[in-house]
Amino acid sequence: MKILVTGGTGCVGKHLQEYLPEAVFIGSKDCDLRDKVAVRRLFNNKYDTVIHLAAKVGGIQDNIANPVEFLEDNLAMNLNMVTEAVRGGVTKFIGIGSTCVYPDMLTDYGDYPMPESRLHDGPPTPTNFGYGYAKRMLGTPRDYS
Repeated sequence: MKILVTGGTGCVGKHLQEYLPEAVFIGSKDCDLRDKVAVRRLFNNKYDTVIHLAAKVGGIQDNIANPVEFLEDNLAMNLNMVTEAVRGGVTKFIGIGSTCVYPDMLTDYGDYPMPESRLHDGPPTPTNFGYGYAKRMLGTPRDYS
């Protein structure tokens, strides 16, 4: 099985290297995932599984000041990755978000952390609004059986 991990030089990616030593780990210096041609070239290597950790992230002030930039860049990365994964015959695509994608509220029934079923019960926190919505667009697990 051939595995691609995007965001492979970030916090989670670095730790995954211990558990998936055979995987290909890429960071932003290896491929600009906003560039559809670059992503298409990346998928010339034919992967079975993709773990998409990559995202444009920043500090709270940068996120607040530039929500559209964070939304656009992360949506572009996600779209390019999903498109090329489908084109390339990837059989398993795992898109990772963070707590920033969840609504900025406590649940009324005491569940914290909030379950995935409550993901769309409100907007993401304003401190990560663009990033939060872009990562939500990757989808949430569903039982389609």
